[in-house]
Amino acid sequence: PDPARAPRAAAGDPSSDESVSRSAAAAGGSVPRRGLGQHRHRMRTLGLLLLAGCATASTSRSTEEARRSLLAAHAIERETHLARDPDRIAALAVEGFVLLDQGEIRTLSVADQREHFAKYFASVTFDRWDDLEPPRVWVSADGTLGAVAVRKEVILRSVDDGSIDRAVFAWLETWEHGPEGWRLRAVA
Repeated sequence: PDPARAPRAAAGDPSSDESVSRSAAAAGGSVPRRGLGQHRHRMRTLGLLLLAGCATASTSRSTEEARRSLLAAHAIERETHLARDPDRIAALAVEGFVLLDQGEIRTLSVADQREHFAKYFASVTFDRWDDLEPPRVWVSADGTLGAVAVRKEVILRSVDDGSIDRAVFAWLETWEHGPEGWRLRAVA
């Protein structure tokens, strides 16, 4: 017997070579004593390598898929502004959306957002609502949380008098991914 395994077998360790051999013999089979430890070690190593390979492949693939779908949600946000659609933009946000703006923190319901955007969209049209640089996107390893750093040029025209206003904005959007896809959690 392997002297390194003797203390384990003596202590009644169920994973010892002796214990495994007795179990196999009781079941009507046989396991050669010599090489069992090496076999177990190889199987453990193989199992760990397979798990690591699967975890690495699926995590990087799912993170990249989540990143692409978050960018698609960001593009829908642009479309809703240009179409001036308050229902669709309100539907992008979660209930209890958090807005950090002008030194204040506000929590808004979907109905509050719909009302806000209905008034806003009724007063302006957009000549431009475009990224000045590619958005910077981060997605959590599990693909359920994401953030998009945005720098946009917004050119809008007043419905009342046709005056034009141009501004450059930068903000950070926080998104959650659930059964309905990506939804806005907060903007700062």
